[in-house]
Amino acid sequence: MNRLPLIATAIVLTIGLSGAAAVAWAKARMVAAAIPERSEKPFALIDHHGQPFTQAELHGKVTLLYFGYTFCPDVCPTELGYVTRLMRALGPEADLVRPVMISIDPERDTPELLAGFVSAFDPRLIGLTGKPEDIRAVAKAYGVFAQRANVVTAKPGFYLMDHTSATFLLDRQGIQRAKIDSHTTPIETAAAEIRGLLSDPH
Repeated sequence: MNRLPLIATAIVLTIGLSGAAAVAWAKARMVAAAIPERSEKPFALIDHHGQPFTQAELHGKVTLLYFGYTFCPDVCPTELGYVTRLMRALGPEADLVRPVMISIDPERDTPELLAGFVSAFDPRLIGLTGKPEDIRAVAKAYGVFAQRANVVTAKPGFYLMDHTSATFLLDRQGIQRAKIDSHTTPIETAAAEIRGLLSDPH
């Protein structure tokens, strides 16, 4: 029997939250509790300025890590728009958070294309690309599904990608703590989760 809902409900009743705040708080704790603590996942990619970027550069800041691609017509703009609103909701604390998008389409997503794409969102957003095998390795490490969609498009040679759309929340040590997305996680819930990580000295 899954005891997480019962545990979350008991905690909510104990601390005296009510209404939407209680539901949001319980959901955030259940999401975090349902995901086992995982070790850091090292990678070495290229950022949208054409410079090397490794997992070590995430240390010291809470990270919002998304896997997407620049040719995405809807899901990626929606989720990165959500990340942008979340950063805005954090106010000054957003400077302690690093939003990152790793391209799942390195064949097309050059640093130049990524630079133009990420500029449409939060100015702190970093776009990463790299060798296909390196992208596949980091996607596999996070359990991200990504492959070309079996969809016929009007443009010969043009293709879309099917992929996981959640954003991974990493702590200051680069360890995954939760997954959030625009459809199931209210901005206030995600912001509270991030502030919890920011307040953790470890």
